[in-house]
Amino acid sequence: MKRLCFAIFFSSLLSYGQGYLDSLPKLNKGEILMLGEKHFVQEVQDVEMEIVKKYASEKDESLVIFIELPYQFNFYVKKLVDHGDSLSLKTYFKLFSPVKTRPYAYNLIMSLYKIRLEEPSLQFFCIDRNGKENSVLYTIRDLLKLYPNCPKSIQKMRYQTDSLIQTDKPDYKSENDGFALHFKIFKQHFHKHKKDYRKTLSASDYAFLTHLMGNFTESFDIRESLMYRNICRHFQQECKHIAINGATHTNKEKLLYYKYSPETKSLAWQLNNDRISPFRKKLYSILISQNKLVNAEVILNDSVILPSKETTDLCLYVPNFIRKELMAQKKDIAIKMIDPIEYPDIHKQFDGFILIRKAHSTIPGNKETIENNW
Repeated sequence: MKRLCFAIFFSSLLSYGQGYLDSLPKLNKGEILMLGEKHFVQEVQDVEMEIVKKYASEKDESLVIFIELPYQFNFYVKKLVDHGDSLSLKTYFKLFSPVKTRPYAYNLIMSLYKIRLEEPSLQFFCIDRNGKENSVLYTIRDLLKLYPNCPKSIQKMRYQTDSLIQTDKPDYKSENDGFALHFKIFKQHFHKHKKDYRKTLSASDYAFLTHLMGNFTESFDIRESLMYRNICRHFQQECKHIAINGATHTNKEKLLYYKYSPETKSLAWQLNNDRISPFRKKLYSILISQNKLVNAEVILNDSVILPSKETTDLCLYVPNFIRKELMAQKKDIAIKMIDPIEYPDIHKQFDGFILIRKAHSTIPGNKETIENNW
């Protein structure tokens, strides 16, 4: 029986050809290109990696990548980059990421890591909010374990965190008041004993932990501003920048998602318009979408088979006439950059569109499909 297979470590190379890459905008130092995606689509990720490789291979200019994963992932990304440790990252994904969607995000990080092996100047950072106390505490526990000889004030908190975060506890992955209370206590303790933490931790670990404390929110509206600040704090004047985010965040004009208040500005808007943004008027936004989406077959109760399904995937952000123009190119991947004079209203939202004729969801139909690959 045919099952959906995943490229767990690296994205497969596209067989479509790379002609669309020639139409991408020239990216200068200090500028940022935002790639808007629909999450969990393999060919979209393949296109993103080809775009990253294009800009990363341009000589004498370093590239910084921002990805829409919680900020605490940076701890595991650093272990991967510095020591080649992918196991800690994989373990973290298994504990805290949904079983159906974890391969996509894990593959994204590992694909960027593979590109970095070829282009060592490439840097990448996770810039999203932290929204779950248990996963943040797990990362804090991992960080503090690096410092066994620490002051008693830190030792006490490290032991308490370690006792709460135990992988053999049945409720470890669940959410309970204990995690929320302990996270609140840890924040208070950290601020009270900042001098001890500053003396004990390395400068980078102290900065990471300090920022981690202020990066927690369940609010969608605050989230947009947190991502904006997290990108700005990693701005490097001598580098080019690429941000890989959901389509909602990359619209330069507005947010169309119902969970946001009408007053909230999108991430792209803030980066492009905020008066203190280092990327003010130096931002390009390209939406990557697909015309057809193929979902995996689903097996119910080991007997009933729901076949693989192909659907037309209409993205609200892509105007119908733009979609028709892209399909008329009769290419597996088509691109259209928007002329601001010809289409000013569209250009206010996106600088360009990339359409993939047919793409496949990386979300498996069955839990065991992914678990057997981990």
